[in-house]
Amino acid sequence: MIEILNLSKRYTRDKQTITVLENLNLRVAEGEVLSIMGSSGIGKTTLLNIIAGLDTDVEGAILVDSRDLRKLTPRELSEYRNKSIGFIFQEFNLLPHLNAEENAIIPLMFSDMPHSEAKQKVMDTLKIVGLEKMSHRYPSELSGGQKQRVAIARALINKPKIILADEPTANLDSKTQKSIMELILKLAEDEKVTLIIATHDRDLASMARRIVDLEELQTDEVQ
Repeated sequence: MIEILNLSKRYTRDKQTITVLENLNLRVAEGEVLSIMGSSGIGKTTLLNIIAGLDTDVEGAILVDSRDLRKLTPRELSEYRNKSIGFIFQEFNLLPHLNAEENAIIPLMFSDMPHSEAKQKVMDTLKIVGLEKMSHRYPSELSGGQKQRVAIARALINKPKIILADEPTANLDSKTQKSIMELILKLAEDEKVTLIIATHDRDLASMARRIVDLEELQTDEVQ
């Protein structure tokens, strides 16, 4: 369960205070598939970063399984991000000097898993996303859809409880967009994880079980 209560995010630029999110309230049930909609710049990425524990300099409470992320130590936050969060980015965020297998295995490098076991796990995960035969290809040798499949494998490798997808199909053609969204949704259902997708595309958002508008969340009522 994710519970966000009276969340506000502000920062200062050129001595001016800029409010990104204000008095935002949201509940996300365990295993729920949710789309968060809103125009560019409204704070969708900021909200995902806050849920991921990447930004805790906020007002309000961010509770995940009753733990307030703002009260965790840096070490506890790092462990939370590594074990509980899988992040799928719009820009793929693959390291160009690493091949598909090496990019997908990165989260396991911070665990004490034996290398042979980690290698088998990454190959099994690449097989799930249909890239087991391309494990030694570098990002420059992959299409946009294939790069995103590597990014999905990387997000899944630690079997996280929560997957956060930030405009995951924005850099893909319309046919690939649909196939990638279908893959993300299927994997979320198969793995029984909570999936939160940030998008401005209503057609893609409608593939989730629930859609919320980020502007409408910023009220006094918890949704």
